[in-house]
Amino acid sequence: MKKSLVFLLSLCFCTSIAFSACGSNANSASGENDKQTIIRAYEEHYEVDTEKGDYAVIIEYYGKFDSGAIVALMSANCFDYPSVIGQETIAGYDFYRQDSYHIFVFYENQLYKLSEAYAQGFLTEEDVFEIVKIRCANSYNPEKALAWALKQRTILAAFEEQDPNAGKASIRNFYGLFENGAIVAMLDAENYGHMTVIETERIGEYDFTYSDSNRILVLYQNTFYPLKQAYENGLISDYDLQSIYLTHYGTLLTLYGKYSKFSFALTWNTYGCSSYDSLTGVLVKTKDAPNPEEFTTTYHLTEEQKRSVFDYFRTINFDAFPDVYEPCESISTPCITLVLTIRYGEKVKTITANCVDYDFIGKDESATTFLNACKYLFTMLQSTDAWQALPDYPYLYD
Repeated sequence: MKKSLVFLLSLCFCTSIAFSACGSNANSASGENDKQTIIRAYEEHYEVDTEKGDYAVIIEYYGKFDSGAIVALMSANCFDYPSVIGQETIAGYDFYRQDSYHIFVFYENQLYKLSEAYAQGFLTEEDVFEIVKIRCANSYNPEKALAWALKQRTILAAFEEQDPNAGKASIRNFYGLFENGAIVAMLDAENYGHMTVIETERIGEYDFTYSDSNRILVLYQNTFYPLKQAYENGLISDYDLQSIYLTHYGTLLTLYGKYSKFSFALTWNTYGCSSYDSLTGVLVKTKDAPNPEEFTTTYHLTEEQKRSVFDYFRTINFDAFPDVYEPCESISTPCITLVLTIRYGEKVKTITANCVDYDFIGKDESATTFLNACKYLFTMLQSTDAWQALPDYPYLYD
């Protein structure tokens, strides 16, 4: 039961759009005071040791709402950035986040997570939608992200108009807005029964498994069609159907089933001096040494490591990232180069980040997802006996 804004591991982040309900004083002295207020509350709540130089940070600020609630996406410099991705459904919208990144609400001298504040009535559904709009506007594709959010409202209104007896409608999963104007979603309503029978339906080349074969609906020119009928009528292309299938199962890798069809390559460290390719097993500690062959070895992942990487990476939609990416606001000197290549079947996706700050703090949740994926890989590789057996770096970079 959700309006499920698919952020594609947080697709959404601000454009020049002006938002009316929140953040009206975000750039004023009052707005700065509000930011300091929620920072102090966060540091106190999580016992951030400011005397040792630790501090809380606002990743994204949403403003002060009519209720007096101050809302921001927050973390602290002393927190680790774990690989676990969480999902919260708030006011019907899906929010994907790292465990170390949460949206917090400061209300009447208390700090709450966004889900808690909404459940207790400190924020309205419209307030949450304003937050959604800001997150969308701060994405690398703001127009598409916001269009998705608005089209979600369109399909809900159309669904409720078609069946007034269904009660309040909700989106259980949102599959997207396609080039021909078709909107695809899994819909539900408060007066519908919840089927316990699981069905598998073959559509094109894919098997869709769910509890009701008619609840993935396609809205096209003000008419609803079951997904199978829409595909057979040519309203959904083969490419669109693949995209819907991938979203339905939440992974780009599900198409290919087993992790044996998955491999990766990673370049990392200062100026990209280290690299590894799981396909060939070639592990390079530094390519910049006078004798790089002494810093090169062969290491093949264990079956356990392969499965672990596959299970982690299958939660991330890498196709949502641009080919050339700038995940950090600040840049250190020297900087880290990251080049991540994901192979699944015959598909290949490469993401290049040419200058990454050593603090590894992403500019938004999507950036943090990418950085954590790279960090997960090189941390694993640098802990292997093969890496440890290679000589120490011959020099440090300026």
